[in-house]
Order: sequence, then structure tokens, then C-alpha cells
Amino acid sequence: MQKRIISSILPKITGLDGNDPTLLGILISHPHLDHFGLLAHISPMIPIGMGPAARRILTAAAPFLPDNQPIPAQGWDYQSGQSFEVGPFCITPFLVDHSAYDAYALLIQSGGKRLFYSGDFRAHGRKAVLFERLV
Repeated sequence: MQKRIISSILPKITGLDGNDPTLLGILISHPHLDHFGLLAHISPMIPIGMGPAARRILTAAAPFLPDNQPIPAQGWDYQSGQSFEVGPFCITPFLVDHSAYDAYALLIQSGGKRLFYSGDFRAHGRKAVLFERLV
């Protein structure tokens, strides 16, 4: 079955149709629908980064999600504290405490600059020690 790409609901990012090689991939912080829900509307050729357990969860849940959510495209499987390269970017994922299992904050570095994406996290859950480590 051919996946439909609905450009009217997607952000104005060149390459979501898979036709721009400068879009290197998409990084997902955790498996909550508000963070991965639009993956159903992009090209399956775009690599997706996420935690390995999150990928397994989404793969198992795909038939039950809205829009016949596809299994996430292969990409990068995060390991907390282990950096990986995507083009000119160095990405370091950090496991965080969140109600979604296998949630990560991401440090993205390139050209001497840094961006820290916290994703969603908390400091009071069963893995609260992760918050203290992150701080």
C-alpha cells in the first residue's frame, strides 16, 4: 500500500517527501503520539532516530494507531551518552525520566555550536535519578 503524503498538515520543511538529500533524517525523543504522529505523512525513505525500545513499541503498536501509522523507517537507535554522527552533526542522546518509556533528550553539535533539546522529562518518576544526572 502506497503511503499518502499530506503536505498541508506538515511543517514547511523541504524534503519531507523524500526528494531532498539535504534532509538527513528525523530524530524522535519518545514514543508519544504528539512527537511521532506526523511520521505517517512523510516519505518512508527518510531515516528516523529514536530509542531502540521506542522503535519496538511503535512497531508493535502500528496497527492500532491513527492513520495506519507505519513502522518507523530504519535510522539511528539511541544509546544514552553515546554520540553518533549524522552528516555534519554530532548527536548525543541522554535517557530521561518521562511517562513514555525510552525517552531521550538530545544534544546536537555542529560547527562549534550546540543545541540541547530536552524533549519531555520529569524529575519525580521512577527514574528520577536520570534528571539529577542530566542536570
